[in-house]
Amino acid sequence: MKTPPSSASLRRDLLWVFAGAALLYLSLLSREYIGDGFRWLEEMSAPELPRPGGNNHFLTPYVGWLAWRLATVTGFSSLLEHLTDRPAALAYFQGLNALFGAAGLAALFLLLRWSDVSRRGAWLGVAITGLSHAYLLHATDMTEPMASVPWMVLGAAVVRRAPESRGARWLGGALVGLGAAFYLSALGICVLMGATVGLRYLRRREWGRGVVAVTELGVAAVGCLGTIFFLGRLLVAAPRNLTGHAQSFAEIPTGSGLFGHFDPRHLVGAFFGFANAFAPLRDWLGAARLRESPPGVLAYNLALVGFFALLVLLVGLRLRRAAPAFLRSDKVADLTGALLWTACIYVLASLWSATYEKLWIGGVLGTTLFLCILFEGGEQEQPARPSGEPERLWRHWLPLTPLALLLLMSLVAGGVWRRVTMNEDLRVATELSKRLQPSDVAICSGWDAPSSLLAHVVTPTFECWSIVNEMIAAGLREEVFTERLHKLLDEARAGQRRIFFFGLLDMDEVEWSRFNGNRLKLPYSVLDPYREHAIVVEKLRGKEGRELTLYQLCDAPAPGCPQTTPSAASGK
Repeated sequence: MKTPPSSASLRRDLLWVFAGAALLYLSLLSREYIGDGFRWLEEMSAPELPRPGGNNHFLTPYVGWLAWRLATVTGFSSLLEHLTDRPAALAYFQGLNALFGAAGLAALFLLLRWSDVSRRGAWLGVAITGLSHAYLLHATDMTEPMASVPWMVLGAAVVRRAPESRGARWLGGALVGLGAAFYLSALGICVLMGATVGLRYLRRREWGRGVVAVTELGVAAVGCLGTIFFLGRLLVAAPRNLTGHAQSFAEIPTGSGLFGHFDPRHLVGAFFGFANAFAPLRDWLGAARLRESPPGVLAYNLALVGFFALLVLLVGLRLRRAAPAFLRSDKVADLTGALLWTACIYVLASLWSATYEKLWIGGVLGTTLFLCILFEGGEQEQPARPSGEPERLWRHWLPLTPLALLLLMSLVAGGVWRRVTMNEDLRVATELSKRLQPSDVAICSGWDAPSSLLAHVVTPTFECWSIVNEMIAAGLREEVFTERLHKLLDEARAGQRRIFFFGLLDMDEVEWSRFNGNRLKLPYSVLDPYREHAIVVEKLRGKEGRELTLYQLCDAPAPGCPQTTPSAASGK
């Protein structure tokens, strides 16, 4: 067992971790904005409280709203408008996420040190998580998972420091519950904590005490989360109707039926998602369509996955060699907990979406803990070599070389690239905002970057009629969707309003099927009646040079339509 770090030394290291990570993330604030984050921008920067947001990220909009109120009252929001060319609120929330990300790494350092990992190993763990694609992506943008990380990791650290203390278990579980109130999947860390506590009792054949200890952890986490849900809804519903809050109290997020389906092939796809958690895959179309990528993109993605596969192989060999030593010590509990947590994230990602980086934040943290404990424990058991210390350390850390390459790819091809490149989708949304008028009707995907930016970020904003949202609202029933679309268009024609289609009529059937057909169950033919009566208004270039076309529907007299009925879209 190592000598525990002194309080002064540990505080100094935590300060350096936080300050260094905060400076890194603030300097790399992304120019490519994630829709899951900026969709809350209007509500968090509005004068009134946000609407109920569901259980998956219950506290995020309310805490963001309070933070922006503070920035407004202190005048910091006005100062920020002169310091950045981005929307001030967006830059502010990105900065908050950078600080949450830095705090999460400080909590990780604490967890590693209290798990008997050396100071060098703890710094290594901070680098692995902090530079991984999944973590770096969200620490430099305004998405909800980052606010949960400090609390859930701190909860695990509290439990690890005193796993047999009932007070530590209740406090640690409550902190995890607080983290889960920001992002529900934070509850997954209970797998790590439960194994850390339960396996220690199991090794001593104290089955009853182990069951009680693990139950206390779960009850504390779920109890704290439920209390926040109940009291939070009670407080924010005072000026509103409580019914909307009560209906969502026991809601489980499944993407309204779009996600959460099991297919054995998804377990293979999740391996690519695991690799993507450490370095970003480019223009990813799915494992089954890997060969459809351009040669340069294909070579990059194959190299990335190859590095990750090599890492898994080398770490597996290391684990096999070190297993006997770990089985004789209590570290087997920590190692098993980290491995189980990562495995749970792997299965969850295969059910939800293989490359969904939000979920993989937990997988990255679990992998980091696993690697640091594995290599720390292995180093302790290795005898000194006659050739000296440098060679022994070189051989010891060699299996992590592929990981170093992946982290370098993440920093350069991910963090730096997102910081310095121009946001072409934002430019497209800005152009659309100038062309569209409040009386117009625009039909778009709704989940693509340009139309999402158009609805939430640019000024003035314009809300498209989203086929994704409408299909979800229709319960994925084509006939209900078609009825709603016909009603919308009939009302627009009656008022002689202009009707536009953006990023839809120019899709071919193969591209349409990737999401609209396979996920939404919406056939390509649903828009056939409008293709032959649409004219091209403008062609714009989005991200990666993708051409996006704005069409105007001219099957009835409307401003901007020619006197004769066009058939441009059908012959494109």
